[in-house]
Amino acid sequence: MINKLTKMLERLLLVAVILGLICYFAVVCFYKDVFMINTWINGIYCTGKSVEEVNTELLLQTKAPFLTIINRDGETGIIDMAEVAYQEDYTVSLQAQKENQNPWLWPIELGKKKNISLLPQRTWDEGALKLLVTELDIVKKEISDVLMVKIIKGDAGYELYDNLYDVLQPELLAEYVNQCFVLGEMTVQMQLSDAYRDMPASAVQEETRKQWEQLQEYLDCGIVYDMGAEKIAIDHKIASEFVLVDEDGRFILDEHGGFQLDELAVELFIDRLAMEYNTVDSMLEFNATRGETVQVEYVTYGTELDAEAEKTYLKEAFSQGIREEHVPTYLQEGYVRGKNDIGDTYIEVDMGIQKLYAYKNGELLLETDIVTGNMKRKWNTPEGVNFVYNKQKNRTLRGPGYATPVDFWMPVKGSIGLHDADWRKEFGGEIYMTNGSHGCVNIPPEVMPTIYDEYEIGTPVIMFY
Repeated sequence: MINKLTKMLERLLLVAVILGLICYFAVVCFYKDVFMINTWINGIYCTGKSVEEVNTELLLQTKAPFLTIINRDGETGIIDMAEVAYQEDYTVSLQAQKENQNPWLWPIELGKKKNISLLPQRTWDEGALKLLVTELDIVKKEISDVLMVKIIKGDAGYELYDNLYDVLQPELLAEYVNQCFVLGEMTVQMQLSDAYRDMPASAVQEETRKQWEQLQEYLDCGIVYDMGAEKIAIDHKIASEFVLVDEDGRFILDEHGGFQLDELAVELFIDRLAMEYNTVDSMLEFNATRGETVQVEYVTYGTELDAEAEKTYLKEAFSQGIREEHVPTYLQEGYVRGKNDIGDTYIEVDMGIQKLYAYKNGELLLETDIVTGNMKRKWNTPEGVNFVYNKQKNRTLRGPGYATPVDFWMPVKGSIGLHDADWRKEFGGEIYMTNGSHGCVNIPPEVMPTIYDEYEIGTPVIMFY
């Protein structure tokens, strides 16, 4: 009885082993042509799937990439690789992965999860890609239809237009972009490529380059006009006007091939300088202390350049290559030099309100009531921008029917001047209308010494109603 039971168990065990082996070999045969259990490739569950099935699923989640090209100015161009027949295929890498698995060891893989990343084979039309690269706007922008070397004149003077250096070769760039994509680079910097070349210059272009060097030396002027508050350098822009050219703008060279001075242009420059700085016989826009802007004519005061002397100087100095800071010659020079030749030290005589204001270094030194010329008798004190042209003490002022001694006398225009008036008890108001002076500016005796002491000959005196 025991023997029968033992034999039965042995038979059952043998059957179980046989069935187990049959199942084991069946699974081995199954995984021979598909991916094994717990296999994930690029995020896709692949167990029991063939290479073709997995490849199809992977391609469903694949899109053609965009290639970004950046030029030297930081501008970008985009190429959609779908336009160049871009395709991907994972068959080779999937087949290699499948062949690398051992289906005989499938029981060991039951408790494991394999996450695998694979790269596809990529194909595209290289010719189409290269063509798209050359057609990008950022590439066309750097391609010049005409290569030239030329001296041109712009707003800043003469400059050299020379586009033979660092010239983009679109074919070389296209090849570089293609190689970058082969290496998996999705962003391409044009300046990192070897697509820029210096182009050979013709004999004429080389001669133009040499002429440009000579022109640079000719225009290198070291003259600076010292106009007082302002300095005017004869820089490249100004000097470019001094080169003699014909009506078509071509250089007129001397017998040695050198540049020549356009003397008329020099004269026009000095004339413009004089117009800018001359104030003689012009009008002054003056901000009166009373808060108004008044116009006062320059009469005895003002600035006037000696234009003829300056034209002669600049022609000679420029031609000789003199380098210096030059103070111009004046026919008449103001108390201060510059566009504002009044400066911040002056005497203001506001006859409309019968006030005198004395400014020194921009500060109001004193303010006083005054009496000016008798309006009723038409001895009006004349308006104008004048200046103190003399100073005297203990002077007797004489005129028809009078001889008046004063302690301080500062004439500003002919016999018209500033002086003390100790015979007057009152100043200001409307005294001048009927009891004014013979034309001079009467100043209180206690104030006049300060004016006399503080203001020297040449001080501007602005007189207005």
